[in-house]
Order: sequence, then structure tokens, then C-alpha cells
Amino acid sequence: MLYSSNVDLVPSAVWSIIEVLRKPYLAERITTIVSERQSSKATTYDVNGVAALPLVQSLQAEISRLRVAQYMTCANEFAEVSIGSQWKLPKACNTISFSHDIALDTKAWANARPRTVEKPLDEFWPERFLIPDDNGPKARGQRKSGTRVENGRFDAQNLELLAPIFYDRQSFGIASDYTRAIQAATLAVVMSEFEVQLCDPEATDAAMPVLRESAFGQLRPQERIAVRIRKRKLGKGQ
Repeated sequence: MLYSSNVDLVPSAVWSIIEVLRKPYLAERITTIVSERQSSKATTYDVNGVAALPLVQSLQAEISRLRVAQYMTCANEFAEVSIGSQWKLPKACNTISFSHDIALDTKAWANARPRTVEKPLDEFWPERFLIPDDNGPKARGQRKSGTRVENGRFDAQNLELLAPIFYDRQSFGIASDYTRAIQAATLAVVMSEFEVQLCDPEATDAAMPVLRESAFGQLRPQERIAVRIRKRKLGKGQ
């Protein structure tokens, strides 16, 4: 559990905040939707409700895909499997693979769902796992502009094996449902109770980690990220 917390739960919660702050339009939208699920006394949140929001689900899946580097083991239990033209994986053989090799495989993602590669896989795109409500020209134009959040439903069908960490059910550590709840709770508290702003957005963009540099373990920014943070002023009667 300590290992899973260090490499997945805590980093993914922190990366969620960083990536939301990098996109002001996304920060504004997240602040609005989590505030709507805050109690009238401003002391509790509907964390399950926040975690169930399509945008939050897609955001979390994208964080897991791009900002969590992990290894995965799998047992080939049933039959010999051909790997390319020269290699074969024998039956009853254990394998190990690395999440970023799969998460950045453009051909595999395009085959599973072409929409997911409308933006490069090495770029953070919070709506990558959403199916838009409207696929017309207007919606596509908004998608390209990157100035507003897309509406749609969250759908991970056929993508589970391409974002394996987020959907890992054989984890020996913390269950993915718990991880998602902690991420949602962190996002809700930070974005609704505090005003948070990147001090230097360009420096933050330049500090993003180099992908594929580490096979597994924590992904850290190349430089420290500075933010301004202050408690929001409470509304009247609070």
C-alpha cells in the first residue's frame, strides 16, 4: 500500500492539480462543477458525485495514462502467442511491460478509437476519454480551439488495456476506486476552497517530464513549479 501510494495515488492527485492549472478554461470549469457538489455549510463534498462526473473521469484516466509510469505483469496461461515475425511467447510464461510504451502507441490507440488521437498522445488532453454530445462542425471547431471544455459522456470501452494502470484490477496495493475517490476529493477541496494560480505558465510547460525517460516510478517535473495560493473568501452567511 505504501508503494502504491507513492507511485500512483499521491502523484496522480498532485498531477491532477498541475494539469488543471495549466489550462485556465479547465480550471474554471472544474471549480464550477465541484462547487455545485459542495454542501450548503461548505464543510463537506459529494466526493462520489464529483468522481462520477464524465469530465473528472476522463481527466483522471488521462492523468493515469500520461503522468503515471508503471510496470505490469501478466501470465500467458492459455496458448503460445506470436510476437512479431521472430518471437513467440510460450504458454505459462510470465511477461512484464511498461505503461508508457502502451500509452504512447499511436497506432494502437487509433485502431481502438480514432478520436483519441485527434491530439498527440504525448500531449495532455483532459477530454481524451469523452464521447462528445455533438459531433457536428461546431463541436469540432470548439475542440480544435482548445478554449472551452467539451461536453460528453465518459467511455473507456476498448481502451482498458491501453490505459492499464487506471483500470488495473490485479494491483497488490490500493484499489483503483479508492485512488479515484482521493483524487476527486483533493481536486474538490483545492479548486473550490482556494484560489490557485501558476506563477509562470511558460516555465511550467517547459518543466514537464520527458516521457519514456523512466520505465516506472514517480514522474517529476524537471524543475520546481511555483504557484500562488490563497484561501477563497467565504460567501455571505458562511
